[in-house]
Amino acid sequence: MAPGLVISVCIINYIYKFVVAIVLTPVIYWVHGIIERYLGHDLAAEMKRAAMNR
Repeated sequence: MAPGLVISVCIINYIYKFVVAIVLTPVIYWVHGIIERYLGHDLAAEMKRAAMNR
């Protein structure tokens, strides 16, 4: 495998991962907000505390 091909594949993979991270971060926060509103702030906070104590 040519070194130029390896470098180009690495660069494309890095760009792909960067773009996916930029796109998915707001989606993750949006879904988190929906779940917290569905459960209610008190229940969500209680569940977070319970998960951190394990």
